[in-house]
Amino acid sequence: MNKFCMQCGKEIEKSANNCPFCGASQDTGFGGAEVNNKKNKDLLVPIVAIVSVILVVVIVVANLTILNNAYKEPIDDFFKAVETGDGDYFEDAFPEYMTEDVDEFDDLASKLNSTFKKVLGKDFEISYEVIEKEKIDDDDLEDLEKSIDKNYDESVSVSDGYSVEIELTCKSDSMEESITTKINVHKIDGDWCLTENFVEDLF
Repeated sequence: MNKFCMQCGKEIEKSANNCPFCGASQDTGFGGAEVNNKKNKDLLVPIVAIVSVILVVVIVVANLTILNNAYKEPIDDFFKAVETGDGDYFEDAFPEYMTEDVDEFDDLASKLNSTFKKVLGKDFEISYEVIEKEKIDDDDLEDLEKSIDKNYDESVSVSDGYSVEIELTCKSDSMEESITTKINVHKIDGDWCLTENFVEDLF
């Protein structure tokens, strides 16, 4: 069965792509749409793959950044304890063997918070920036393990440590003071924390 030209209306072969009389194309566009859809699907596969790779890279970089900055967590907790007067932050900052007497941490946090309020005012803030960090030698890590065993009768693993130089800023509406100091952080039994004599000339 023949068909009629879409342009001039004359009868033409059913299989004809163009009218032999007027030359008009007999393509309705549906075939082209199928081709375009196939092309779009073919393009979609590599695009999805690229986006997936980018997402994986972003997640990996974010996780590495978190891991690389994990040593700062006990420092953050320490200054939060001073800012808020909440001893729970001290408990998070120090290793478990030092946090048996929680009341002492509450008292210390409260006293430090009161002192800062007297000097700086009620709404004071503490912030710091890391200037540089220096890896603590393995010999010093081993010495700390022995010291903890001797003084606390606790066998722990001290696997890493940094001496972190920071610029500490304390400010309020009325004043602002900055000092440079060093804080030692250690990774004890897998957790970053502060230990005795962790800081030089802080308060």
